[in-house]
Amino acid sequence: MARVALASSPWRTHATPALTGGMGSRLARVRRASAPCPPPHGRGRRATPDNNFLTWCEENFKRGLLKEYVDPDKGPTEVMRGSGYKALWKCAACGHEWRATMQNRTRSDKPRGCPECNRTFPFVHEATPTNNFLVWCEKNGLRGEILLEEYVDPDKGPTEVMRGSGYKALWKCAECDHEWRAVMHSRTRRNRPSGCAVCSKRLPKSEAYFFLEWCEENGERGERLSREYADPDVKPTELAYGSNYKALWKCAACDHEWRAVMHHRTSLGGCPACSRQVASSTNNFLAWCEENGEQGKTLLEEYVDPDRKPTEVTRASSYKALWKCAACDHEWRTTMNHRSKSDRPTGCPACNRARRTAYSQSGRRVPPAATR
Repeated sequence: MARVALASSPWRTHATPALTGGMGSRLARVRRASAPCPPPHGRGRRATPDNNFLTWCEENFKRGLLKEYVDPDKGPTEVMRGSGYKALWKCAACGHEWRATMQNRTRSDKPRGCPECNRTFPFVHEATPTNNFLVWCEKNGLRGEILLEEYVDPDKGPTEVMRGSGYKALWKCAECDHEWRAVMHSRTRRNRPSGCAVCSKRLPKSEAYFFLEWCEENGERGERLSREYADPDVKPTELAYGSNYKALWKCAACDHEWRAVMHHRTSLGGCPACSRQVASSTNNFLAWCEENGEQGKTLLEEYVDPDRKPTEVTRASSYKALWKCAACDHEWRTTMNHRSKSDRPTGCPACNRARRTAYSQSGRRVPPAATR
């Protein structure tokens, strides 16, 4: 066999790629790995001799803020003005010391100040002889006279409080003598000021809001509601048709009496007895059992609740009554609607467990009736 001479090929080593390229190159990765960690605050920037909190205060005429900086750990040249470092501050007015971040104190939009000075009235100036609640009332005519008459706070006089402050003063209604507390700005604001809580529930805003006027405009329905209104405390002429007052009503069909707020009745609310929501002489569990043959007879026999009689509860209510099984004398509680519903009513849980045990021991499939 002829020997074939193989041409010798030069052996080449794998050359290391050059450390050049973009953001994802090896050079960028090496530099990121070897670079020191950025400072925890200051958005990655460090304070320099030309860019720090001291130079910022001198450039922006913030010498008052510089005087309040009393942090023992970092000097004003070692921190940036927009950093998140929580420095120590001392108020020049009251001497209170607290900690706050640099950016909160130096930001251009609503910078933070001393919390002790802003604790009571953070956004309201103090009352002065020329700027107080009394002066405001004198400038606002009839409305100011009424508010000044209703202001009966024993702790602060009308000259010691501002009309737009958050102070919760004591007021006494000029109409019904009801006393309540409300903040000053809620009573004096221009848009929807607050008033007496009692009068706002009863008195109409105008004649168009009267309950009787509403009844006359709503034909047969309004006439029926005016007949069913039976409240002895408040007359229908003193109420608004959409108020929150809980009046007494008497059904014209079944003579059932109940209480309901005005706006519920004027917005299609009816008698709960006629709609089978409450028990009555014609709508109760006993009457339902008498109309439902063998099922009703069995349920009436098992009903042993000591708190409510069968005539005091409806068959579809959610009341959790006490029952006693006629087969095994087991007692349990369950709701009325669960026992009297037409589609798969519930039964005795003890009998159901015994039935399931018997079927599982016999190896047969448990019927659906036994799984309930």
